[in-house]
Amino acid sequence: LEAEARFQRSPLHSVVAVSDEEYRRLHTAFSGFKKPFITFDEFCYHVLGGAPIPEDKQRELFKFCSRNSDTLSFENLLTALVGLCRIEQVQEHFIEECKEFASWGLRPPLLTIPMSDSYISFYEVMSYVTHLSVEEVMELEKVFATISDRSVCKLSKDRWDAALCGCFPMKFIDQLFRVFDENGDNQIDFRELVCGLSAMCRGPFPSRLSFLAKLWDEDCDARLSDSELQCMYEDLHVPPHDRTVVKSAGEKAAAVDFATWANENEYAKEHYAMAMEVGHICLGLRPESHRVGLALVK
Repeated sequence: LEAEARFQRSPLHSVVAVSDEEYRRLHTAFSGFKKPFITFDEFCYHVLGGAPIPEDKQRELFKFCSRNSDTLSFENLLTALVGLCRIEQVQEHFIEECKEFASWGLRPPLLTIPMSDSYISFYEVMSYVTHLSVEEVMELEKVFATISDRSVCKLSKDRWDAALCGCFPMKFIDQLFRVFDENGDNQIDFRELVCGLSAMCRGPFPSRLSFLAKLWDEDCDARLSDSELQCMYEDLHVPPHDRTVVKSAGEKAAAVDFATWANENEYAKEHYAMAMEVGHICLGLRPESHRVGLALVK
């Protein structure tokens, strides 16, 4: 972009366009990488904050900010942020030349939160879209940092297995990993971890049971086929006369069908207990009450 390119020729303009406090905060955050540049994966995690942005749009933003380089320096990041957020001419050119990104970003269903404030942190966004508080999200990030691969800021299958310490059936461990790995890239990022823990351990009890249904949803279509139901019945040791999950989604059972059925008996009780143990003991989510904490200890 010509306007952005002209703006980048004068780094002083970038500094002038931000306050001392803004510059200090950005520089301090970037200094945490302990290197003069960040990669595409680090940009997606730390700058975009795990937002559900399509990969092609992520790469378009990274390409813009890095000036077509494979890595992104602090100077280029600062210039791009200032240009996109403070310089109207750059904003106009960006919208004009990146129409697909602009049209995607302006569609309300794809926005995670109404941005009424001038600044909102990633923790506040995650708190807004889950059942967790800002403090709990921040605590989980500390746990995530200790169990994940810091080079890619994601939790691999090997590290997932290590975090669960071999204390649960291997099949259950594998199933739960697949459920948390929403995008199917065989890794769990921080956003996926927070959203998964929220759905599994917080919120209404029926919703937690609906989350458990995903353990047997092999094709990830949000429904359980006959073969998937059969596998579920066998895993839960359900006798033939109690294999009565309703199929309200055509020829398949919806997650709510499983939740309704599981709420009427004790067959899913052990899997639910294991899920709570994984969430609170292995992955570090604080129990929501003393009663829950006591139940986990027992």
